[in-house]
Amino acid sequence: MLPGRREDGTPICRDCAGITRSYFCDRCGFEGRLHTGRLCARCTLTGKVAAALDDGTGQHRSAPASRLLGLDGFEVLAAEVAGGEWQLTVQTTATVVGCIGCDVRAEAHGRRTARVRDLPAGSRPMVLVWRKRIWRCREPACGVRTWTGRVAAIHLRAVLTERARAGA
Repeated sequence: MLPGRREDGTPICRDCAGITRSYFCDRCGFEGRLHTGRLCARCTLTGKVAAALDDGTGQHRSAPASRLLGLDGFEVLAAEVAGGEWQLTVQTTATVVGCIGCDVRAEAHGRRTARVRDLPAGSRPMVLVWRKRIWRCREPACGVRTWTGRVAAIHLRAVLTERARAGA
């Protein structure tokens, strides 16, 4: 960051310009534009997301986090920054579905994890760690035994959400 200027308008560092104000983030030490509480944009966003998700016990509230995610039919179970990107553990909220073969009411049969890239949150990439519901048909005569949940926001075997694919 070069906040100072020479007489000819050339940018110079704060030390050369004699600026005593620090432009380093109080949390991570990044030098740049500071926001709330002398924090960089990344730390400010991380703090706001953590505050929105925290229920006061260090655990995440699902409803506000799910609204923040903005994908219908999903709830957020956990959120963390790992490897420089947001990782949101999510699952679908459907409790009643019909069999894809015979339309008989299906029963839940566990979950399987899939990793799907979504739009970035701030300047950080975001990965949804989707705990996909596995469903089982209860009709013995049906040829379909099990299948995983399907949603419009993420196509079958996709590695990107539809909104990330549209933005790519």
